[in-house]
Amino acid sequence: MPSARILIVEDERLVAYDIADLLRKMGYIIAAVVDSGEAAISSAKELSPDLILMDIHLSGKLTGIEAAAVIRQEYDIPIIYLTAFADTELVEQAKVTLPSGYIVKPYNEREIRSAIEIAIHTHALQVRLRESEELYRGFLENFLGIAYRKGNDQRFEFLHGAVESITGYTSDELLRGTPSWDEITYPADQAFIREQDNTMMKTGQTVCTRDYRIIARDGNVKWIHEIFHIIH
Repeated sequence: MPSARILIVEDERLVAYDIADLLRKMGYIIAAVVDSGEAAISSAKELSPDLILMDIHLSGKLTGIEAAAVIRQEYDIPIIYLTAFADTELVEQAKVTLPSGYIVKPYNEREIRSAIEIAIHTHALQVRLRESEELYRGFLENFLGIAYRKGNDQRFEFLHGAVESITGYTSDELLRGTPSWDEITYPADQAFIREQDNTMMKTGQTVCTRDYRIIARDGNVKWIHEIFHIIH
């Protein structure tokens, strides 16, 4: 991602300028160069860079690790640590902030390029995954039907949606099989369902829709329109 905007946090001026020059030659954009944890937090908020290169040891009140913890929580920007120390205890402290990588000084162009590309690509995947999870969660929370998954033994492994308002039973009751779905299926429709299930097994059909009735807890008979996929 050559057009990525990168914030450099380094209190050694010559090192900072050397990194900035190297990144520009790679095609990256320098969002800013700052020398303290406090400035890093402020710049992260104001500039929203695509990535931050953060020296662990900084002059000022905040260490790079402390600044990274705030940025991670508030702004979700990937951070790669720069450090001249291969210190096990320091690395363990840094892990808490879930960094996207480490670059140990003295660095070289290949290490920096690889670390940045991997960090930005990984972060983009994580963002897309969270967005997909949020969409799925929103769908389930507003779903007016019943979403379910069954195992090979035909017992429910997952139930969500308007389970209780449709059946009168809670998700926990149906997951425990008290009662089972077969038990609340309208008796006159059970043979039809078994026959269709057997046909699907024989033909290898994986997608099915069907309409049948159930008997809710209060004794009312309700029609169910079922759509399901068999995953082998």
